[in-house]
Amino acid sequence: MHLKKIEVHNFRALRNIEIDFELELHRRIFPVGSLNGGGKSTLLQLTFILLHCSVSQDPDQLNFVKNLLSSFRVGTSDSLQELAAFTLVENKKEYCIRFYACQDTFIRTFLPSEIDELSSTSSLCFSSVVDLQKNKEKIQNLESEIEALERSIRQFDKLSMIEDPEIRLNRISLELSELRGIGIRLPRRTLRAAGFTTSSQYTKSVPLEDIQEELQDLLDIKKINLSTAQAEDDKLGTAVDLVNRCLKEKKLNYVTNYYVSQQETDESLLYKVDGFDKQDAHDLLKSIASKIFLAAPSTHIYLFLSQEERLSIFKTQAAKESRYFQALDDVKAKLDIFLSTYDFFETRFLIDLFTQARDKDFQYAIEKQGSYGDNYQNLLSEINSILPGKSINVTADLSQVTFTMTIDSEKHSILPEDLSHGELKKLNIYTWLRTYGIKDAIVLMDEPEIALHPDWQYNLPNDLWDWEPSNQYILATHSYEICQALTPQNIKEIEPKLLKDEH
Repeated sequence: MHLKKIEVHNFRALRNIEIDFELELHRRIFPVGSLNGGGKSTLLQLTFILLHCSVSQDPDQLNFVKNLLSSFRVGTSDSLQELAAFTLVENKKEYCIRFYACQDTFIRTFLPSEIDELSSTSSLCFSSVVDLQKNKEKIQNLESEIEALERSIRQFDKLSMIEDPEIRLNRISLELSELRGIGIRLPRRTLRAAGFTTSSQYTKSVPLEDIQEELQDLLDIKKINLSTAQAEDDKLGTAVDLVNRCLKEKKLNYVTNYYVSQQETDESLLYKVDGFDKQDAHDLLKSIASKIFLAAPSTHIYLFLSQEERLSIFKTQAAKESRYFQALDDVKAKLDIFLSTYDFFETRFLIDLFTQARDKDFQYAIEKQGSYGDNYQNLLSEINSILPGKSINVTADLSQVTFTMTIDSEKHSILPEDLSHGELKKLNIYTWLRTYGIKDAIVLMDEPEIALHPDWQYNLPNDLWDWEPSNQYILATHSYEICQALTPQNIKEIEPKLLKDEH
């Protein structure tokens, strides 16, 4: 997988960005440089979220798209604006994925002659697809609630025959608890009758018939709501048929709506692949989504968090700890292996690597009838080369990792906590790539040079290539050392540039 070209026309600090990443270069490692404020981090986050999350059906990942675009404006109702385009190469085939933004009602400009099929044009918008799904969920919930209420009303007929008031009250409370358990909001008087409030004097004073009457009233309301929702379902279904017909004709896929403001119309995100129909474009992007990764410091502002979460990092330390970094941890859990924040590596990842290497050697011994492989030894040598002057030690049962440091020809045992920030960061990047088997992928890395000595920054491109040469690495960086380690063709710049052209 190779990202050949990125085009971003107008997004936040990015204006008319066009970057080519040459496939034919020996090492597909591309530093992207600019002065502060040039939008390097924005470029990586936009690329990652659009290519990784746009095809997802997961509401959390679609929320990341919405958060990222929350400050973006199309402006006019009759415009389909290209937000970004990505040209990719896989298996010697080239594809161009284009992302568009428009107002939610822009669909009406596609099918002006067919709007009459709807009694009202208010349902004809891209978000009708989502509205229809929500409405179907509403119908399903109402049907479940109606079934539960009808069953409870029948059950109350039987409860009237129980003479013991305490037993009857307990059965009433149990029956109403089941209704509350599925989300039915009961009238306050009914709750009092079941003993759910502190006003216990009402518990025995409400006749059973009154409770049944209130439940019947609630049932009647639910049935009215169901009838309304079913009528809305027919209306939305007609709108969605038109939307899908239009999207298929235009070879476009709908991603999501993103909320702009209360004063403005919602806007929609769409995408297409040049030369592909709607379904083939979806399948291609789904394949690409599993091959794009992002690594960035935890102290960066992640634009795909909500605005409230982003602002919390600028508040008191307590607020930071309770909001921003907690939100970031939640995002990492939802994006799983596709997002790394260069955190201190977990020793279990190294143990997993050694376990995998041992198992491969044992499998090799079985296949070769006694001759063990060298996966374990090669892994040990590779990890030891990461930390000059130190070596790694793994217990025989592969349960613990320690390190040894040589001082004046003497070896001293040290713990992972004794390693420097830079050493821990190198181990983090290495274990992230190797443990998760990140291969033939597009790896976006934001400021990987932080905490690394200039010599280690210079060696980082070699390290990345040695650790996994099938990947393409795009590095947003301020490091001259990283740039000097590569050819001028590898280095990309966006305005404001690190070095101004001299004439």
